[in-house]
Amino acid sequence: MTILVDHPDPWIGIPEDFPNEGWQSAAEWAAELVDVLGEELPPPTEGQKRQLAEYLTTVAESRAQRNASRIFVSVDGWAGPVYIADLVVLMGVSSAEVTLEQLDGSQDPDAVEKPIIQPFVTESGLEGIYSVRYLNPPDVGGLLARADYLWPMPTGFLQLFTAQFDLVAFERVLPRLAALASTVSVVS
Repeated sequence: MTILVDHPDPWIGIPEDFPNEGWQSAAEWAAELVDVLGEELPPPTEGQKRQLAEYLTTVAESRAQRNASRIFVSVDGWAGPVYIADLVVLMGVSSAEVTLEQLDGSQDPDAVEKPIIQPFVTESGLEGIYSVRYLNPPDVGGLLARADYLWPMPTGFLQLFTAQFDLVAFERVLPRLAALASTVSVVS
């Protein structure tokens, strides 16, 4: 089974591993991306370029820690926000180990209200659900907004999600995340 994501602009897919045929390190990839953004965004200060490159490097290097198969980023400007979407493949798990309800947030004890859960179908016809929830985890110290797209697979789940502390940024990323999610397909 192959999972395809034809990420639309303004999403940028972070390479899965470094080194690869294009870049020796995440820092090299981030520096090149910042140079490309320099052609599209208003002129930055040198400090802004450096900070964004360092942040993108950290995100790229965190893929394994995040248990993400892929990470996508979208950059609004030199001072941000930078939106991050993780694609997580949970294969080889049974419905006894992980349920759709555990992933969609409907049983999340940190939710401040009942999550919004709706059906969602990608352009390729892949059927799943869309979930939005607002969380107040005790170890975070603030409200966290999270949006998930979830698709049940024959032996697990596919999950695409983002989370934000900034509620305005969260509302801004939702249409972008929907556009990204709509391109997900699975080929056997």
